[in-house]
Amino acid sequence: MSSSAEMGEAIELSNKEPQTPEMNKLRQSLRRKKPTYVPEASRPHQWQADEEAVRKGKCNFPVRYLGLVEVEESRGMHVCEEAVKKLKIVSIPPL
Repeated sequence: MSSSAEMGEAIELSNKEPQTPEMNKLRQSLRRKKPTYVPEASRPHQWQADEEAVRKGKCNFPVRYLGLVEVEESRGMHVCEEAVKKLKIVSIPPL
């Protein structure tokens, strides 16, 4: 048989109320928030020198012409990636 102390503990545990959504909201609001991560490349100070160089016309971008592909959208990495895939498929290997 169990002792009276164990019975009292079991009764005490069963009397605990389940957490309500309001109480959960309160607990979460009191927690310390983690700072949001901003990638180093997205920070404004990283781009100031580049912006000045572009405005003064002192930029060099060495590129290699791959060809021409018509795209449906004008923005987005996925658009660029798909266009490069198409160019690589149709490109003729150099002699």
